[in-house]
Amino acid sequence: MIRRPPRSTLDRSSAASDVYKRQPLQSRKIRSIFENFEFIHTVSRYKEIDLISKLKNKREVFLQVNIDNDKNKSGIDPDLIFEYFEYSKDRINLPIGLM
Repeated sequence: MIRRPPRSTLDRSSAASDVYKRQPLQSRKIRSIFENFEFIHTVSRYKEIDLISKLKNKREVFLQVNIDNDKNKSGIDPDLIFEYFEYSKDRINLPIGLM
């Protein structure tokens, strides 16, 4: 069962957002996000992995993949997925999935 995180002043557009963070991450807000959400679905940069690795609170993360290679959308290039898994395995818990 998923434990509901504490309430905060972060924008909550739906009940699902109480547990899942789906919007793009902003580096300066990672600490606050990790205090208020159980799962993070939008990890897509090495910098985010580095910042997450410095936090005490470990959360479940998903790597966001840009399967269309659309320049207007964020996410990892599909050809780099294995590199991101290798990079993250020693820094944070392995990502639990792909988004």
